[in-house]
Amino acid sequence: MMFKKLIFIALAMLLFWSCQEHYLYADKHEFGEAGWTYADSLKFDFNISDTTKRYNLILTVHHRPDFANENLYVKFATIFPKGQQALGGRNRVEQVTSLTLAQKDGRWLGKCSDKECVLKIPIQTNTWFPDPGPYSLLVEQYMRRDSVKILGIDFAIQEKKK
Repeated sequence: MMFKKLIFIALAMLLFWSCQEHYLYADKHEFGEAGWTYADSLKFDFNISDTTKRYNLILTVHHRPDFANENLYVKFATIFPKGQQALGGRNRVEQVTSLTLAQKDGRWLGKCSDKECVLKIPIQTNTWFPDPGPYSLLVEQYMRRDSVKILGIDFAIQEKKK
């Protein structure tokens, strides 16, 4: 009888553990009630050792329900390992992107409460890294106002399941 209980507990723990999201890298920056300003440039440093695997890059945006826009413009800069170069012969690639936070009818995407909305946005799926080593992702808010009602930004790298 005791053996059956142990097996049941072990299987339950295995099921719980396997259902959770596992990340190669995860970090977050919180801004609080002051919001995200131009001065709050974010830097996420991570190391890639396996260039044969595929990854999903996920940005999670935490914003106030009274955020004034349906989208958030951000500027991404990826910095490649020292000595390595991306396409075009540079070790830094920049891109301005609009992240959609609301549907066309104004309803927020993601999960919202009275105080906060949380939206996971896949910024790249099934991507790979050309070289092993340290990478950095820089994220800057690129809106027309210096301070926007963003409470926090999370960045995660998830190994793509086959």
